[in-house]
Amino acid sequence: MNEQALLDSAKAVEKQIKINLLNRGMSQRDLSDLIGENPTQVNRAIKGDMSPKSIRIREKIYTVLVDCKINPNAVRTKKISFL
Repeated sequence: MNEQALLDSAKAVEKQIKINLLNRGMSQRDLSDLIGENPTQVNRAIKGDMSPKSIRIREKIYTVLVDCKINPNAVRTKKISFL
């Protein structure tokens, strides 16, 4: 995969995460509080940083976004835990 393709993929992931946050009325700060991560780290992960920590954060984000589709109250109750 060339560099441009990587950048395009990162932008696509960022866009999808932001759309999902907007659809749920959540900010990145709300998301960072929910998953127990620093807001700056969450922003880096959303922007496509490829460090192991950012990858783990994105996995948490995906879990929250999928869980919210199943249980819309999950965000409000903050009853999501991660191993």
